[in-house]
Amino acid sequence: MHFSITHDPIINPSSDMPSPETGALVTFTGIVRNINNGKPVTQIEYEMYEKMVVSEANKLIKKALDKFEIQSIKVVHRTGVIDVGKTAIWVGVTAMHRGAAFKASEWIMNQIKHSLPIWKKETYQDGHSEWVFCQHG
Repeated sequence: MHFSITHDPIINPSSDMPSPETGALVTFTGIVRNINNGKPVTQIEYEMYEKMVVSEANKLIKKALDKFEIQSIKVVHRTGVIDVGKTAIWVGVTAMHRGAAFKASEWIMNQIKHSLPIWKKETYQDGHSEWVFCQHG
């Protein structure tokens, strides 16, 4: 199990993941898009309580390893300012069979998005910026 935070661009984090038993490597790459809710986005910024995020994320990864028939999970999440077109988060899951890897990848991504202390601010083409998904309704 492995969750890490980086301030640098995310480049090929899956190179060390497959093992001889691996039948599937499912990856998810979250890329900064240039529009959200009809507003042109120029960049996003992630802030997080890093020590807590790593601790809680590794608990989620352990839960996923127990819940799904998978071999490993690796997650890399960027923090700081990230430009459009760049990777903000990468998730890799290995398993003997693809179905389990797909399900675990989706599950871990949803858990990270909804339960970790990670905050996202979007900056728009007009120069305005705002924190998004910071309210519960």
